[in-house]
Amino acid sequence: MSQHSAPSVHRHTLTGIGFTVLACACFSILDTGSKYAGALLPLLMALWLRYALQSALTVGFGVARHGLDIFHTRRPGFQFLRAILFCLSNALAMLSLRYLPLAEFTAIVALTPLALTLLAALWLGQQVSPLRWVLVALALRARWSSCGRAAASSAAGPWSGLRCSCWPTPPIRF
Repeated sequence: MSQHSAPSVHRHTLTGIGFTVLACACFSILDTGSKYAGALLPLLMALWLRYALQSALTVGFGVARHGLDIFHTRRPGFQFLRAILFCLSNALAMLSLRYLPLAEFTAIVALTPLALTLLAALWLGQQVSPLRWVLVALALRARWSSCGRAAASSAAGPWSGLRCSCWPTPPIRF
């Protein structure tokens, strides 16, 4: 690597980290907004508002950048299935926010990459390096201990940490 490209690589790395931090902040705001919208509005109205805004922005940016070609697809059935799963995923997430505290919801959602790694290896037969298996195990252990610390004072002791991932808390009353 030449001497002139080192600052460029460093700048790109910092830019990537900055975008990642901003994305996490956006997800936090989105989750918090979903929790309040789900508590104040009927579920279908909250979902409609979310999708109307998202659709308008996505179509607007897509058409501005790529023209009307964004509406052409070679696999409409796949796109329809993906849209249905996306809507179902968001509806279930907003519904779960009525029964879970925001921190527990976020902690459970953070398990998604770990679950995808397991599914990719077991169901799709993708190769997962030994290092990645170690990282998945460490992440699961960290998740377990964070719930355990939060629930250590309960009568069930450290086993109550499992409650964070498996059993919902009482509904939120507004």
